[in-house]
Amino acid sequence: MGYVSRWPGEPPEGEPKYQFPANFPRSKAPYNLYRATGAEHVVVLEGFFGCLKLHRLGYPAAALMGRTIPDERMDLLRKNGTKYVTLMLDEDSPGCEAAEMTMAQLQW
Repeated sequence: MGYVSRWPGEPPEGEPKYQFPANFPRSKAPYNLYRATGAEHVVVLEGFFGCLKLHRLGYPAAALMGRTIPDERMDLLRKNGTKYVTLMLDEDSPGCEAAEMTMAQLQW
């Protein structure tokens, strides 16, 4: 069991935007992927809150909890039965740069 919290607005200098419990394995699996199991098309987002909104609207969605997709997560998406991905990252410059890199990874 774990929790996650987020600073409202911009975090204080030196503080991360999201707070995770110690040893939280966020690189192991995309958030919410278990609810999208078997879906051919999954919307992959950067953060939890957008993912939860789409899930509540009935769309299979998973969150990266960051901007990159490590190989472990790519394998989980494939094993999950995902054939198509809609990638929705933030529109800031790091999000745009990550989108280009991630799109190349998603060419399977």
